[in-house]
Parts: sequence; C-alpha cells; structure tokens
Amino acid sequence: MGVLQEPSSDLPSSEVPEQVVKKVTLDQFWRLGQAKNEKNRIEAASKVLQIVAKAEVDVGYTMTRLIKGLVGSSNESRQGYFVCLTELLRQAGVGYKMVAKQVGAHLKSGGALSKGEEADSLVAQLLAYTAMLRAGVVQEEDRGEVVRELLEISGARKYLLLPVIKLLVEYFLGKGDKDTVSTITQTISVKIADLSIDSLYLLLSIYKLDQALVTEQFLVEVGVKKLFGKKALEMFSSCLLTANMPPSVVAEHPVLPLLASLLVEKEAMAKFWQVMGPELTVANSKGQVGWTVLREAGRLVGAGKLLPDMLSRHTLSVGVQLASRQASVGLVKDVLATVVARVEMGEVDRMGMVKKLLDMDLCWDKLPIGGTVSQLLAKADVETVKEVGKVYLASLVGEGKVGDRLHSACMLVKMVGLPVMQGDLEWRGEVLQGLASVSVVGGVVGVGEFNSSGRDQMKDVLFRALDSRNKNLEDSVMLLLGLVKNIKEQLNNNAARVKAVTGEQNEMAEKAMGVIDKLEKKWRKAKGKEAGVFLFLYCQMWLQMFSQPDLATEVLGELAPVYDRWARGDKKGQVEGEEPAWVEVVTEILISLLAQNNHLLRGVVGAVFSVVGKEMTAPAMDSLLAVLREKDEDDGDDDDEDEEDGDEDDKEDGASDMESGDDEDGDDSSESEDEEDEEKDEKQVNPALLTKISGALGEHAADSDDDLDMDDVPDEDMAKLDQKLVEAFKVLGGRKDGLAKKKAALSSLASMHFKLRVLELVELYLNHAPNPDLLPAIVPALLDTLDKAVRSSSSQEPLVKRLVSVLGKVSSLKIKIEGTTISSQLGEEVVQVLTSLLDLASSGSVVVTTLGHTFPRLAIFMLRLGEQCGKSDELQSLYDTSLTAWLHQSTCVLPNSIFSLAMSHSWIGCWSLATTLATSAFSSEVRQFRRVASLTFLSGLLHNKAMVRDNMEQMEKVVGQLVPALIQELEKLKDIIEKVKPKYLLEVFSILQALKAIPGDKLVDWDSLVQKLKGLEKIWPRSKIYNLACKAYVRLGLKCGVQFEVEVVQKGVSAETDVEVVEKPAKKKKNRNKKSQEYLKKAKEMKYEMVKAQDNAKVPSFAAMVEDNINNDDDSTKSTKRKLKDDEDVETPVKVKKAKKKKDDTETPVKVKKTKKKKPE
Repeated sequence: MGVLQEPSSDLPSSEVPEQVVKKVTLDQFWRLGQAKNEKNRIEAASKVLQIVAKAEVDVGYTMTRLIKGLVGSSNESRQGYFVCLTELLRQAGVGYKMVAKQVGAHLKSGGALSKGEEADSLVAQLLAYTAMLRAGVVQEEDRGEVVRELLEISGARKYLLLPVIKLLVEYFLGKGDKDTVSTITQTISVKIADLSIDSLYLLLSIYKLDQALVTEQFLVEVGVKKLFGKKALEMFSSCLLTANMPPSVVAEHPVLPLLASLLVEKEAMAKFWQVMGPELTVANSKGQVGWTVLREAGRLVGAGKLLPDMLSRHTLSVGVQLASRQASVGLVKDVLATVVARVEMGEVDRMGMVKKLLDMDLCWDKLPIGGTVSQLLAKADVETVKEVGKVYLASLVGEGKVGDRLHSACMLVKMVGLPVMQGDLEWRGEVLQGLASVSVVGGVVGVGEFNSSGRDQMKDVLFRALDSRNKNLEDSVMLLLGLVKNIKEQLNNNAARVKAVTGEQNEMAEKAMGVIDKLEKKWRKAKGKEAGVFLFLYCQMWLQMFSQPDLATEVLGELAPVYDRWARGDKKGQVEGEEPAWVEVVTEILISLLAQNNHLLRGVVGAVFSVVGKEMTAPAMDSLLAVLREKDEDDGDDDDEDEEDGDEDDKEDGASDMESGDDEDGDDSSESEDEEDEEKDEKQVNPALLTKISGALGEHAADSDDDLDMDDVPDEDMAKLDQKLVEAFKVLGGRKDGLAKKKAALSSLASMHFKLRVLELVELYLNHAPNPDLLPAIVPALLDTLDKAVRSSSSQEPLVKRLVSVLGKVSSLKIKIEGTTISSQLGEEVVQVLTSLLDLASSGSVVVTTLGHTFPRLAIFMLRLGEQCGKSDELQSLYDTSLTAWLHQSTCVLPNSIFSLAMSHSWIGCWSLATTLATSAFSSEVRQFRRVASLTFLSGLLHNKAMVRDNMEQMEKVVGQLVPALIQELEKLKDIIEKVKPKYLLEVFSILQALKAIPGDKLVDWDSLVQKLKGLEKIWPRSKIYNLACKAYVRLGLKCGVQFEVEVVQKGVSAETDVEVVEKPAKKKKNRNKKSQEYLKKAKEMKYEMVKAQDNAKVPSFAAMVEDNINNDDDSTKSTKRKLKDDEDVETPVKVKKAKKKKDDTETPVKVKKTKKKKPE
C-alpha cells in the first residue's frame, strides 16, 4: 500500500482486502478522534458509518482503525472511537470471533510496555468488550469467554474493578446462571471478611437480581447467616465509612442507592443506622458519608418517615459542623430540605421535627443551615405555632443567654405576622405584651433583665411586631388597646421606661392616655370608623413615646385640636379665615409621618388614609401635591450654577465692551470711578459674610469696633478662624467637595423615596372613588413632577415609573357626575388642564414620549370629564384649533391617537373634526403624511356602524363635503398613481367601501364613480408594496358589482378576493440581461487586447530606466521610442484604462525621479 494505506497483517486478505484509502476518508477518522463534545462526536461517527455503508472503505479496515483508536490517551478520542465501534458492530453484524481476534492482535501486545501503556491497553480492551456487549454480538456460547476476559482485566488494575462489575451486573446477572455467578465470585471475593465498597455492590446486585441463587450455602460461603443481620450490617457500614476514596466519589458510587433501597425494602434501615450513626464524625470523611446515606434514604418513596429517628442529636451535631464547611454545607441543606418536603407531604410529624431541632439548638435558624424552623412554621396550623411560641416566649422572659433571648424575640416577631395567626388576637396580644416587657419598659416582674447591649438590640422588636398586617381596622385597634393598657399597668407597677422622657413629653403622654380612654368608650359603643382612626392614631403615637418621643410629642400636639373639633362635631371646618378643616391637619400629620424612615409609620399612614381619604378637601390634596412638586436640592444647585455661569459671562462681556470703548476720559476719570466702586463695595457688604466672619472671630469680634490686631489673637483661635473661614467661603462659593456631593446624592435619594410614599397616598385615593373636583389639580401636579423627574440630573427612574403608573390609573377612572355635587368651576378647570395637555404635546415635551400610550388616554379622559361638566362647546373649539395646528403647522407634534380617540365616541366635536378632515385630507397645503392620517381618521369613523346609525344627519353633512373632494382626487390619481403612497390609496378605497355600506349611500353617484375607478385598472403600479391597496380596490369593485381586472406583470389569483389577475398584453420585452452580458463580453475582450498590447510593447521596468538616468544622453530614450514605433503588432487603444502590471520576481522597483522633457530647439 501507499502512504494512505494501513494494512492489517493479522487478518487474511479475504477479510481485509488491500485498498487505497482516500485522504478525505482518513480525515473522518481524525475528526472522530478530535471531537470534543457529544454533538460533534455523533456527527463524525455518522460520517464514518456512511462511508462504510457506501463501500468506500472496508468494514474490517474500519474496525481495525476504531479498535486501535481505543488505545488513545485522550478521553475524548476514546469516546468517539467507542461510539463509532459500537454502532459499526451493530449495523455490520460482525461476529464476536472476528472482533475478539482484532482485540487480541492490536490490544494485547506481548512486548515490553510501560505501566502507562499497559493501562491504556487494558482500558481499550474493556471498551472493546463493552462495545461488543452493547452491540449484541456476544452469543450464548461466547459469554463464558467474555466473563473470563473481563475478570482478567479487573485483576490487572484496582480502578478497573468497578467498571468490570458494572458490566457483569448489567449483562450477566439476572439470568439465573449459577455457573457464571460462581465464576465471578471465585475471582471477585464477596466474603464478608474481604468486602470492599466495590465487592459490596456485586454482592447486593447478586441478591437483588439473582435472589434464587442466594441460598444458605451461598450465605455460608459469604460468611453470614442473614444478609441483613447484625454482622452483615456492621460490615456494610464499615465498607462505606472506611472506603479509600473521597466522599464525593463515594456519593456517586452505585452501591449507595442500591443499599438504601434494599434496607428500606427489608425494613432494616433503623438497625443499619444504629450501627452507622454513632460512628459519624467530622474528624474524617465518615460524617459526610453518613449524611450522604441520609440523603439517599430521603429520596426513596416511603423512607421519609424514617428520617426523624435517623436525625438523632449526635447526627444533627455532626450536620451542624459539616454545615460550617463549604464542601459539605450543600449536602446538609439537601437533607433538611427533604425533611421539610416530607413534612409537607404528611409523612413526618411537623411538631416533632420542630422540637427535635429546637432541642438541638434553640437558635437553629441562626446557623448556616438555618431557616428550617421558619419553613416548618410557615404552613403550620394554629396549635403548632402556639406550642412553638410557648418555647420562644419562655426563653424571652427567662434568665437565659442574651443570644437565645434575642433570637426568640426575632422568631416571635415572625410568628405574629403569620397569616394563620391573624385571627387569634388573644395570642398575638400576649406575644406583643411579652415583647414590650423586654423592649420599651424594664423592671417588669417575672422578666429577666438585660445588659446595655441587650437593651439596645431589643429596642425595636416591639415595633417590628406591630408592623404586621391585620384583617381590618377593628383588629388593629383591639391589639393596640390591649398593648397600651398592659404597658400602662406595668408602669403603674413601678416598671421604668427604657428610654427617658422629659417632663413635657411625659405630660403629653398622660393627656394622650386620657384621650385614649375617652375614645375607647366611644369605640366600644358604636365601632365608628372615625373614632377608630383617632384611637388608632393616638395609640400608635403613645407607643412612639417609647421610641421617638420628640416626633410623638409634635404629632400629638397637632392632633389634639383636631380631636377636640371632631369631638364637638365640627368635621367640615370653620368659616374662611378660621382654623383649617380637621382632615387637612390630619393630612399634614400623615405627611410628617411619611417623612420618617420607618416602615411601621408608613403602615400607620396607609391604614389611616384609607379611612379619611374620602373626606379629602382641596387644601388637603394640595398639601400632598406640594410634596410632589417640591424641587430637589441638586436641581436647585444646578440652576444656581447656571446663573453663576451666566453672571460670569455677563461680566466678561462687560469687560470686553469696556476694553473696546474709547479712553477719552483719561486716568483721572478711571481713578474716580474706581474710588466710587470701592465706596459702594464698602457700603454694600454681604450680611451673610459678616455673620460668618463674626462667628469665626468669636469673642474677639465683640471686643472693639476698631480694627483688630491679628497678632493679639491666640494661635488656637487663629486655627479655629482658618477653619471657619474655609467653611464660610465654601458656602459663599457654592462649590461642593466630594463629601458634599455624596450628601447631596443621599438627600436626593431620600427626597425621591419621600415622594414615592406620598405618591402611594395619591394612588390610594384614586383607587377609592375620588372626588372629581380634585382631579384637575392632581393631573397637572403629576405631569409637572414627571417632567422634573425625567429632566433631573440624578437617577429618578423608580419615581418616573410610578408616576406613569398613577397617570395610567387616572386615565382609566370611571367618573359619573350624575347625582353628585360638583363645583361650578370644575368644567373650566378641566378645559384648562386639557388645553395644557395639548400644548404640552404640541411643544414636543419629553413627558409625552415618556407616557407613551398613556398620554392620549389621559387626554380622552379629561375630554369625557369635560363633556359631563357641560363644556362640549369649549372642548370642540379646543380640538378644532388643535386639529388646524396639527394639519398646517410643522412644529406641531401632537400624537395621531389624540384625534383618533376623540373621534371614537359620539359628541359634537367628533363631527366638527370630521368636517374639517373631509376637506383638508385632499388639500395640497397639508403634508402628505398628515393627509394619510386624516384619511385613516375618516375611515375609522365611517366604519363605526353604531355612530353612523345614531347620527345620520351629521353623517350626511360630512359625506356631502367628502364626496366632491374624493371624486376630484380620483381624477388626479390617473396621472399620479405611481407617486402616491400605498397607504393613501388603501385608505381612499376603505372610505369608499364604508360609504357603500352606510344606509345613505344614495348621496354618491356610484355609476360615475365606478367609471372613474375602472380607469385605474390599466395603470396600476407594478410594485409589490401596492398589493394591499390592490386587494382593497378589487373588494370595492365587488361591492359595486364590478369585477376589476388589474393588469400587472405577474400572473396569480388573489387569495382573499378570488379575482383573477391577468397578464399585461404581450409586448416585446427588452432583454436587458442579454445586453448586459454582451457588454461584459466586449469589455473582457478589450481587456485582453490591452494586456496583449502591453506585453508586446515590452515596456521597460523602472530598474532599467535608472541605469543611465544621471549624466547620460537621451539615446536610451530615443532608442526606446524607436523600438515602440518599429513594432508593427502594437495597437494603441484610445482611452483605455491601464491594467495593473504584475511585479516580476527578478526586478526590484525603484523610485525614479521624473525628468522634464526638453523642448525642441
């Protein structure tokens, strides 16, 4: 054979005939060995098999190549050759003898091999026999030989034992073949004294697959009486715990799931764990292996009930230690997650499992594997939660460790907020009282004292527990009343406040307590919402006296007069000029609470506002909107900087003007002006600067009115003076350092969050039947805030999204004014708001693009609201003006949907807009895209059958103006149809279809119109973009009883109209393609002539010209010219582009200076 041949001397010529193998075929074997992933491996193997199927290469040759490839040192190449060999044997039907012969010839070399080469050869043999078994080429008479070969391989290397056992289990066990099992056990010992983790897998597999062969005699040979007796279980445990391999490898061993399933099946798992459990330790890998067994047991169906018994205190302690290691924390979490899943399935007792974990460690959820107790309590019943709550409550008030008590408080806070416990107010009240006894008051009888650190960590647990949802306001009031009374009772029993208060604050708390007693009586009598709101507010603020006494004192002081007026029955406020209405004061209080970064207070505000929102007045709403309109500090600073820049520019301009002016006044005048300026500066000293400097000088500033001698000031005061002056000039200069910028950014963020909280109140108000009188104030405020947020220098994206959402809710409100009392100014305000909206869109504001589809819906909402207020005439005039600007002014960028939505419902302005559009849609003064949009509006209106049916009189007026313009436009289309946009044609035909469908179609002379339409069929544009318009044109003809035959180049049948589209009359077509081909052919011939002329001319290279360039006569030039003239074969083409000359390898191009030609003398 040649280079590309690979002969096989071990096979006779009849089996592997000599052949020349193409390189392309050999490349496929190379690709098979280089495949790095499964996809490429399968593709390469398929190509090799296709080559064999096409008889391009012999089966024997291919098999030899694949078997040799199994010896490769790369796992990827081995996998590729193994896959291809298995499939080749399956498809070609090669006999076992032939393959075994190839294996013996190429994989069992008798020469001296290194250990690595011998190992590769053994692996290759194992893969070859695996391929034969999977391909099914091993017959019954060959099974014994294959078993012996595999056993021989397993004895050569220890790491090959498990793969061989897997093959034996898969292909040879389960057949009831006693001889085969005996052969296997003679080589691989399964005696109890010799068991390893691999041989244990073989033993258990024999028991599972060939249980009939596991007789007493077999067990005697093994060395046990019972396979799952105490002695055998001890040995099984020892095999797993002492396996000489990493725990991660043990976890992947097939013996684990097999052993676990058999132990569960034989109900021996508890006995097995009694043996293995005490042996677990984290000092070596035994603990991790034991928890791996737990995980396997938990995965089995029916084994979940065994997990609580297996999770003993020792096992849990080992698990806690394993969880502190990154390599094993996932294993412990998997087991505990399985436990939780089994609890939810009802296989494990929830309370028993929780107690087991708490007995192990009361702070179980604080551990790295924590969260299990919380998961178990999340879906627990009331009784379970109460039982666990007793454990935590006893720890909280006891004298235990501070850490345990803190964790108990945190767990009780979570349990109070569980949904299942919302209805049990008594238990929740007990927990809240227990939390209060360790957080806000001290010295309670029966409650252990805390140190200072513990008190600091406990100070907010009560308020976190109060920040849980209740079913309704009544439940909230009942909980707060019980808590307030309990704390008051403890204070009366010599308990002390954890946080001290002043005498004024204590007096305010006592007054609030008196009001709470009065409100409680009213509340218990009538259960009124207003009394409940006041009681809720007073209780919350009284409790805030233990956390934020200054805030609570301020709020209670503002709330007292409101309560007094409410108690007297004055709810609506006094005559103008007197005190504001009570709801306005409450709103201000709520705003002040929202300003606090406290989630509990925000919940209080939401609960109160949901009740008092229906009483909102215009001043109260203005208070909320004023917060939204408030300007951020960073924006103000930016404006100030802009003003400063502007002032500097003005000064520079003034200076330049002065320089450019004449100096006629001389030096005296300039000196006098300077003196006057100095006098003015002395008179006009900035008071702020004086204050700063005086503050910096301190006591020295007040010593004397005369000049101060700086030498008399001590060094310490001078240092303070320097620092004060730096701060003063920083403020005056308006420049911010890094720290100031960070503070400004934090301030801007806090302002944004404050606005978001206020916006929640506005949204809450809109969700509960808002007063129409307040809507004209809300919409502009929200738009103004949105505009500032979008333009803000800082990131305001959350605020922008929330504003867009709230404005979307405004646009979707269903307002019905009938039967309600509204102000006379509402209609005028709505018209003003709608005017500002349209002006905003006309100016191209960024707000319009930010709102997107919400903006036109907001405009139509204001339009409908204005209609209900009786302002249809004003709204009609407004829309007419806007439409005129939209049609004719290029600066107007109103969205089209503004008018399409306005024309989608019946009102007087709809027909006014339609009348204007009927004449303007075909006007040459209107831009083309506006005319198309106008036709779209008219088409939508005419297709609205309900509106047409209910407003026939207005419809006839519109049609009367539309039809003449439409007929005139059809006349023009004959000349300009190819220049008209397809959308324009489509809308024209759509309008005509709508006119044909309305009852008053007699307004149109259809006979005349059809004749004009018929004239378009012969001049229809050939472009595909007119297909939709063509279909509309054909449909219009069908409605008129005429079949239009549009003449286009292509043949076809319209799928929608079933109207044949005929071919244009036969005309002689210019064969442009043929012409272009002839042109290219001529150009090619011309290029050949050019090249030929250049070759014949023998144009000298630059190197030849350089030789006699200096101090040389013109003989060389003349001789060259003579040579060119004497050549008869040269034909010089006229105006021909020179072809690029190829560089000659023998010539080196040299740059030559061009010499000027001498003029003939």
